[in-house]
Amino acid sequence: MGDQKREGHETTRIMGEGSERKNFQTQRLKTMFPGKTDAEIVRINRRFLQDAEPFSLSNLKEAMTTDTDGLSTGFEKFDADVSIPEGALTLVCGGAKRGKTLFMLNLLYNAARAVRGKHMLYYTCETTRPALELKLINLAGTKPFDLDAENPRPSSNLACWKRKLTSLTEAELLKFAAAEGAYAGLKNFMEVAGRIHLVDGPYDVSRLIESIRLFSGPFRVGAVFIDFLQGVSLEEGYADSAPAADVEKLNRLRRFAAGCDFPIVVATQISPAFPLHLEEDGWRDWPASLEGLQHFADLILAVQRLPHPDENVLIARVLASRIGHETSFRFAIDPHLFNLSESG
Repeated sequence: MGDQKREGHETTRIMGEGSERKNFQTQRLKTMFPGKTDAEIVRINRRFLQDAEPFSLSNLKEAMTTDTDGLSTGFEKFDADVSIPEGALTLVCGGAKRGKTLFMLNLLYNAARAVRGKHMLYYTCETTRPALELKLINLAGTKPFDLDAENPRPSSNLACWKRKLTSLTEAELLKFAAAEGAYAGLKNFMEVAGRIHLVDGPYDVSRLIESIRLFSGPFRVGAVFIDFLQGVSLEEGYADSAPAADVEKLNRLRRFAAGCDFPIVVATQISPAFPLHLEEDGWRDWPASLEGLQHFADLILAVQRLPHPDENVLIARVLASRIGHETSFRFAIDPHLFNLSESG
């Protein structure tokens, strides 16, 4: 009987000490967060406990199981060596007309094919939605039209598609697409088009972020592509002069991306004088116009479409990555379809 009393007193003492610790913690939080209600203090305390949760092997195993290796781009070597990270910015840098949009559209289409059930957003600041749709139909193809038969004068596959879309009925286009051949691009693109959302028009950075946030509510987002940073403006009242404006936009996008479970890929234009320092297939040094960008992104790629006689080659160079792995990749460009394939 005496033992039971002692155990009861010990339990009461421990419970009392626990209550004292809880009250002490509550008083500390009230001092740290004056004006908060008791209910708000309880929520804050729970958040503190979550943030300071000690190591748990089961939690680590679950995190490793649910963690992904980044966005699937359809390029096997690229995905194996470099991962486009979720919850972070990836920057695609390059001079004007040097292959940034070409690279981004290939990533967009390939990711839509590889990541089933998720939606891809593509914001463009320099072209129209129909123009992008035409390019995506073209690069989704497997063979070009017979350009000589279509037009004896120099022509492009894009121009052929434009003529087909304006001269044939919808029923005819779908019939030809089902038979594949040169029309296969339409069929292939339509298989993923319901999960590709192209947004054109001017956006300021706050409206852009709000648009992504609203879209990611009802839809599972696989990736967001922004083409390009300099086309996104700042709200009225902010100095809209580079490079200070670009720093402000990158800061906001970086903070927003950290709370997302999908990657945000941003094309950014660099100086037209971007030097083509090639050592085999990569750059020797950072161009001056890229200095400092590594503070805003977990992955920075510089893309360059090579000049004649290698105009059908695009090089993507990893300038910085969170895993410290710097390498380069060589892509062959189909001269008619403008889709990329890994080479070398």
